[in-house]
Amino acid sequence: MEDLWERLRAVRARPTDPHDVGVEVQSAGPAPPGWEWVAPMVARRTLIFELESVFWGQLEGLVDAQQWQDVLCFDTETTGLSGGAGTVAFLVGWAKLLPSREENCIPKVQVDQWFLRDLPGEPELLNLLDAEFRASRSLVSFNGASFDLPLLKTRWVLSGRTFPDVVHRDDLPVARRLWKRILSSCRLGQLEQDVLGVQRKDDVPGSLVPELWFSYLRCGAAADFATPLEGVLRHHAQDVYSLLCLDLLIHAVSRQPGHNLWQPVHQYEQRRRPLARLAPWGMLHPDLGSRVLVDFWGWLALQSSLEKVRALEAAWQWNPNAVVGLAWGQTLKRLGDIRALKVWEFLWDNSRCLPALVETLKWLEHRDRSPEALTKALRLVAQAQEGAAITQKDRQALQKRRLRLEKRG
Repeated sequence: MEDLWERLRAVRARPTDPHDVGVEVQSAGPAPPGWEWVAPMVARRTLIFELESVFWGQLEGLVDAQQWQDVLCFDTETTGLSGGAGTVAFLVGWAKLLPSREENCIPKVQVDQWFLRDLPGEPELLNLLDAEFRASRSLVSFNGASFDLPLLKTRWVLSGRTFPDVVHRDDLPVARRLWKRILSSCRLGQLEQDVLGVQRKDDVPGSLVPELWFSYLRCGAAADFATPLEGVLRHHAQDVYSLLCLDLLIHAVSRQPGHNLWQPVHQYEQRRRPLARLAPWGMLHPDLGSRVLVDFWGWLALQSSLEKVRALEAAWQWNPNAVVGLAWGQTLKRLGDIRALKVWEFLWDNSRCLPALVETLKWLEHRDRSPEALTKALRLVAQAQEGAAITQKDRQALQKRRLRLEKRG
């Protein structure tokens, strides 16, 4: 045991800087076109291009480009998909909006990518990223709250750093609210295709990205990494660009849910043909089409109370079912509108909807309180107790309410 402690102390006493032990850091060699070495094992490239004019034309007036100044829509490509201390981000990047100083000009997009050539260069990569994150206004991710951000924070901790205290928002929860009921999934790729109109061709599946990077390492980690990893680099650049466009779209829907560009639906009946146009460096610009389909219930949650009443009333006129009726009744109830009682009575009389009956009884007992209302409530309770399609628990609850109503009467 003493010998083991001596060996551990000797290891800890060794210098960590390779220059201190005479190890020569090999030259990185020429960087691939468009890239530059910012450290011996870290390369960077910056892509700047104009945001697609049709896409911006649809959102102009709904969003303020200045609000995205120094906002980084970021994503990582990692050595594994399970996270943990053994997972390293070998490609980190973001897209950000560059608002024009002139009026009526289309903003530009800047995509930055940072590539880690080999694992020993990770401390330099983290040092460079740390400065960029600290200079940003906020971070935006897609499922980053549960994967990318915890992974980066772990790498910062393992390197003895504190992750920058930057505001972060994740677009996945809002995307689920707006599209999960009408799309088969809310993966970024699905949203790209069905919402942004982007259909990638010859794209690298995300599940293959770690293996491609390890294959690159096994082949010697050549300075020309863009040749074996061209698909990965393009996949990542499209991810962050699509995330920026999705973030702009979500903000526009949330800020002005009543705009006629959004079409609330209960189901996604027909997939539209993707209309995305080619962007620089093999990426694709989004195209929203003439209307953006959003889930009715997710869209409804963004509305004011009065707008909810109007929307639910229109949905009720189209299809007077229990789901719409209960939601409409609850919204009317919060506004103190007696039409809520009419809706619940209709649901009970026509479909024996027990939740509607319970809401009716609550209104009569606690809001109206008149002798006529109490008499009517007793009659409805007796009617419900005589029905066969009612659970024992509900029958007991109705009996308690009946006894309470009889005491009041």
